[in-house]
Amino acid sequence: MNIAITGAGGGIGSILWQRLRSERHNLFHVSTKEGVGRYSYTDLNRLINNGMLDVIIHLAWSSVPADEAGDIAITGMDDVELMKGIVQCLKDASREGVSKPLLVFSSSCAVYGEGDGETVFSEGDETSPISRYGRRKKVVEKVIEDAVDDFGLRSLVLRLTNPYGFMRGDDRPQGVISHLVDALVKEKTFTIWGDGSASKDFVHIDDVTRAICMLVECQGIGTYNLGSGYSVSIDELIAIVENFLERRLATKFTESPPWDVTAGKYSIEKVTKTFGWSPQISLEDGIAQYCKES
Repeated sequence: MNIAITGAGGGIGSILWQRLRSERHNLFHVSTKEGVGRYSYTDLNRLINNGMLDVIIHLAWSSVPADEAGDIAITGMDDVELMKGIVQCLKDASREGVSKPLLVFSSSCAVYGEGDGETVFSEGDETSPISRYGRRKKVVEKVIEDAVDDFGLRSLVLRLTNPYGFMRGDDRPQGVISHLVDALVKEKTFTIWGDGSASKDFVHIDDVTRAICMLVECQGIGTYNLGSGYSVSIDELIAIVENFLERRLATKFTESPPWDVTAGKYSIEKVTKTFGWSPQISLEDGIAQYCKES
């Protein structure tokens, strides 16, 4: 298949690119940055208009949840407009009789907002994001939903939990596992938001990319949670990493920011029943693998 990927240079995108390339797909790296082998968003429009794409996988996003306190000018201001532009191009091409590629959007379970410790969020539940990151993901989901109703856009929205297992620089405050391992290895003090009881769902990057490839291959449509299906507390997570590295972590505590989801539980029953996908890498095995590679 001919597949365009935005954000292919990111943590998830680079690993997905390798997996798709190993499966002999023809790939187009779409980016705002110039470089050898890269296509601009203007190029993407041309590819759409010429009917040259089977799938568009939109991973690019300019912010992470912890950018909440930053300047809005650098934390997602253009993300919504970027998707609106892609959707408008797809609509215009559809009017001209061009076949519609499948549009895959990497959303987030942050759209659900805070849980109560008991509720397990499923795709049909109300979304009430508490962060700017989650609100913008929700807005883009609505742009896609409207396009499905308007001109029959074929779309696949994947609400990811907390992917881990890939290298990330510590200049971007995302990925508690990578920061936790880094703190232990380098004997740094790790800052815990709240009291350590916050629960989160972590899913290994290999399971994420395997799911995307599977769903793209069968041209799946709809909205699906993509996670491990269970959550652990930060205290439990620390214990797992400490046990593997056989070290004790120096910690300090700070108040949990108001945009951080502290009780996140998410059902993956829909994607499992529909496509037969389920995560294969346990949290313990995934952390062991990541520690060995770090």
